[in-house]
Amino acid sequence: MRCFWLLMTVLLATGQAFTEGQGTIKGRVYDHATGEPVYGANVELKSDIEATGATSTDKDGSYAFEALIPGTYVLTVRFIGYRTDSHVVTVMPGGSTPRVDVNLVLGDLYGYEIVVSASRAPERLVDASATITKVTLNQIRSNAAGFTYISHLQSVKGIDYQQVGLFDERYNARGYNSAFNTRMLLLSDGRVTRTGAGNPLLNPVMSRGDLGEAEVIVGPGSALYGPDAIAGVVSLISRDPRVSSGTSVGLSVGSRRIFKGRARHAGSSGQWAWKLSGDYQRGNSWEQIATYYTPDSSFSVTDDPDFTSETLTGSASLHFYPGPASELRVSTGLTRVEQFFLNPVGRSQTRGYIHHHQQLTYEDERFYFNAYHVGDDSGDSFSLDTRALLELSGLSRQQAEEQARNSSDWSFWEAESRFTQRIGSKLTAVVGGNYRHDTSTGSVLEGGEASARLLGGYGHVETSLFDWAKVTFAARVDDHELFERQFSPKAALVVKPSEGHALRFSYNRAFKSPTLTQQRVLLPVQQGVTIRGNDAGFRFTSLFGTPLPALFANGLPALQPEQSNTFEAGVRGLFIERLWVDVSAYFSRYEDFISDTIPISDIQNGIAAVGPDGLPLQEETISFTNFGEQNVQGLDVGFHYRANEMVTLRGNLSVIDTDELKNANGLSQPFNSPEVTLNLGATVIDFLVKRSRLDFGMKYVSEHAFVSGIHKGIVPAYTIFNFGASLGRDNGIGYRLTIRNLFNNKHREFVTGPEIGAVVVGEVEVGF
Repeated sequence: MRCFWLLMTVLLATGQAFTEGQGTIKGRVYDHATGEPVYGANVELKSDIEATGATSTDKDGSYAFEALIPGTYVLTVRFIGYRTDSHVVTVMPGGSTPRVDVNLVLGDLYGYEIVVSASRAPERLVDASATITKVTLNQIRSNAAGFTYISHLQSVKGIDYQQVGLFDERYNARGYNSAFNTRMLLLSDGRVTRTGAGNPLLNPVMSRGDLGEAEVIVGPGSALYGPDAIAGVVSLISRDPRVSSGTSVGLSVGSRRIFKGRARHAGSSGQWAWKLSGDYQRGNSWEQIATYYTPDSSFSVTDDPDFTSETLTGSASLHFYPGPASELRVSTGLTRVEQFFLNPVGRSQTRGYIHHHQQLTYEDERFYFNAYHVGDDSGDSFSLDTRALLELSGLSRQQAEEQARNSSDWSFWEAESRFTQRIGSKLTAVVGGNYRHDTSTGSVLEGGEASARLLGGYGHVETSLFDWAKVTFAARVDDHELFERQFSPKAALVVKPSEGHALRFSYNRAFKSPTLTQQRVLLPVQQGVTIRGNDAGFRFTSLFGTPLPALFANGLPALQPEQSNTFEAGVRGLFIERLWVDVSAYFSRYEDFISDTIPISDIQNGIAAVGPDGLPLQEETISFTNFGEQNVQGLDVGFHYRANEMVTLRGNLSVIDTDELKNANGLSQPFNSPEVTLNLGATVIDFLVKRSRLDFGMKYVSEHAFVSGIHKGIVPAYTIFNFGASLGRDNGIGYRLTIRNLFNNKHREFVTGPEIGAVVVGEVEVGF
């Protein structure tokens, strides 16, 4: 018995000594550039003493290995899109717990990041069947002068970007730009985001602090996204509250009296997560005063626009995660805007404009459901041109401004559902449908109200015939209440001669439907001049009793959707070590362009449009029409080269050309886009200081003619240089500086816009 107790004492003492000799390795994994925790990174531990262990980081980026035998270990951290990071760690007997915090740096896997917009399902960018670019969180965060989401698109391959005012930025792709461009569909977390007039300019839609990334498809996207994606799709994606939890506060100041403040908080507990975000920005745009005269020039009025732009954006969302790959979220948000901007028929002062949304979304690996409402209220916005002309007629400025207000409200409802079925490892099928109800009300519409409904359905089949080839077929049918049924097919082939290279060939048909404003607007813009929508067509009559010229004899038909057919070929991949190249060549045939506002009558020569009551309209009537056919050819080339561990070079070139415009119905309409756009840039990280970043950029835009409504002329060629610097600290503080137009090259990017000079913005952000 005594021997038994002696043996037990020895065993317990040995076990206690063994336990006390064990150690723990723990730490956190961060994004090197942003300092944010990386959720879901794979952490492996190896040694010659014991078996390999592995774990994943949690929402705080934390990991831990416990009960380790003393000795030397190799800790390796891997995460898609980042360079693998390894550390040698020693566990000492009875010593303190080693802590290893890892800062992951974006890797050489450019083109291997995951995108979802091209096929509405996750895939690597290299495998996508469309021309697509991903704007990352690092790029967004490093741009301190990012006033709206459009700021982050200015150097994207294939994008035609213009800065018209300080916060007034505009974009287009593949030609036919206009003052109010609606050729690219804007999605914000899956919801269509624009205004009742179709203008996507006035709503920042998502606070900069919550904007996680953007995917930009250049080229037709109607087969999956419907009739508003004739030139492409911009999809904004907010930050996941589980991945980017915590609180951050940012403050920016700069030239032109720029002041910006923002805050964001996100957290999670169990299956629940939440986030709140908001930002405010103010600055003085470039001034541009206009003077208006009576016909005999005996009296004039000079306007007094408020060039101080202000935007206030706030949003909130609640998230529930029933399973590891499913999410239910409810979100709401509001934006308030005050700014001066140029519209197709002149100049406007936006005051108290409100844009808001409410959204419910569920998604998992197979099902997707999205229902939302977006709307806007024009507030006290008014036309500066109309106010001035009313003053010329004898009204006081206050009376004229009251009559020049363009009151309107817009409401847009959509419900969409989608089902994805994977059949084996070679075939994926997607079917979906959506319902939209678009309503506008206000004084600017004939009858005070206009509405339209759309019911659409689409299918998408993707199959890998071989390991080196993928075929995609997609088609969408839209039943629009106001137009004939539209059929938008897509076919694509992606051939992969090797793992890092892809050839792609595609065909797309796409449509662009007229907006409710283009169909139903009724707006006097000056004495004797009125804009009228074209939903029923126009007849004309001669006030002098003479025969109508051929141009007017047959009348003007009602607006119809514009359409295009596009063939595209491309190649992308890593062609030499660390050099990523993406080339796209395309040929498009466009038909039935929807014009900007143009005069359709000739009242000076006695030719008047006939009104709804059958009587001649004693006015110069301005409206919209379909016109022309044109072939367009273009080439987009982009590259991304990581020269070494610190330096990355990048650039893109877009060249576009057109054939002669046919069947233009007497219109002289230029292409409204530059033939050549060139972007070059370089990024240097960890130069002298860890977690530092320097960005250098150059942009060249060729001279081009531009005609849109009253805006006519030549945009001269220009070249500008941009610079950015940022520094992150382990204490959660980040510093950023951005200089647009570094050498203050005064230039115009919009034909009748002001001269654009340099903008300098400095920013401090604190995260905790």
